[in-house]
Order: sequence, then C-alpha cells, then structure tokens
Amino acid sequence: MKVQRRSHVAAWAARCALCVSMVGGVVLNPTSASAKRPLSNLEANKAAAIKSSPARDKAESAGAHWRISMMGYGPVLIGMTPEQASQALGAPLSAGSPRPPKGCHYLFAPDQYPGTYFMVSKGTVARIDFREPGPRTLSGIGVGQREADVRKRFGAKLEVAAHPFFTPDGHMLTLRAKDRQHAVRFNTDRGRVKTFEIGRAPEIDWSVEQCS
Repeated sequence: MKVQRRSHVAAWAARCALCVSMVGGVVLNPTSASAKRPLSNLEANKAAAIKSSPARDKAESAGAHWRISMMGYGPVLIGMTPEQASQALGAPLSAGSPRPPKGCHYLFAPDQYPGTYFMVSKGTVARIDFREPGPRTLSGIGVGQREADVRKRFGAKLEVAAHPFFTPDGHMLTLRAKDRQHAVRFNTDRGRVKTFEIGRAPEIDWSVEQCS
C-alpha cells in the first residue's frame, strides 16, 4: 500500500512540475512558470474586450471624478454657451433632434456622460441635472445617497418642500448660495436621493426635468 501511495505521489508531482517549483522550501507562484508566456491572439483579443467593455467604460465614464458645486460640473460652468460647455467636456452635446432647438432645451452626451443633462436657457447653460449614480457634489453627495445624510450635512440651511411627483415621502431639499443666485436641489424619494440639479435662479426652481 505504501509503495502504491508513493507511486501516486510521484506521478502527481511529475504532472505539476510546470506549475509548482520548490526552492529552499519556498513554494513559488503556480502561475509564475507561464507568467512570461506571450498571449495568443485569441487571449489578447479577450483581454482587450474585457478592458474596453461597455459596462467598464460606463463605470469609468468621463467626468466620474469631477466634483460638482452650485457653479458647475468640473470644467463646465453655469453661464457657458453650449459650444463652450462642449469644448470643456471634450464631447459634442446633442439635443437628440436633427433640428436646432429654440428656447429652453436640454443637451446631453449619453455615451460619455450618462444620466447628465445640460439645460440651456437664454443661450447659456442655466442648470445641470444628474439622474444616475456617479457624479457627486463637493460634499460627497450623489444619486443614491440617504436623505438623512443630506439633512445631517446641511441642517437648517436646507429649504425643504414636498416633491410634486414622487411619493408622499418625497422631498425637494434646496441649498442656496449666500447671494441666492445659485443653488443645488436634491430630489428624494423613499429616503434616498433620486436626482439632483445645480444651477442659477430662476431655472434651478423650475420643475424637475422641465423647462418651466
């Protein structure tokens, strides 16, 4: 029995010679023997596909690290023309229509900035709406944050009103600048931030997702 057991061990060791190497009692990484092996074309293509997958690209979308204030989103400032905003973003902004819109309208770049909408009023960016998780304010608040965290952070500085579209538990929490010309508004539902906007008056007080 011992002889048979030893033969099995010897056979197993021979098969794993390329995977595990013993040097002075130290077990080397089993993958180290093949770590320097060049990737085949198939393996390289798979690696490239994983690295540039749509899910990964969206998670690491442009501007994900930018912080938001009442005055703007990263390099995009309230008051910029659409052309200036597009240049700052490094991506073309579109209204999703072949005809140039007139009056107040929204522009967006969904591939690069998903869930971010730029309201244009009187020829300039008046408000920016954030409707998906990712972007955060300078205070670290974004979509998905608890309403209780917003209230704790800003306290009595917040203007609190019932939300016209969400459940009875929904609120609009507005924090205004000292001059009251700019503000950030958090729209909550069931205890969580669903969307939020930054911008200037009077557009920051217009209905959620609307130009009025």
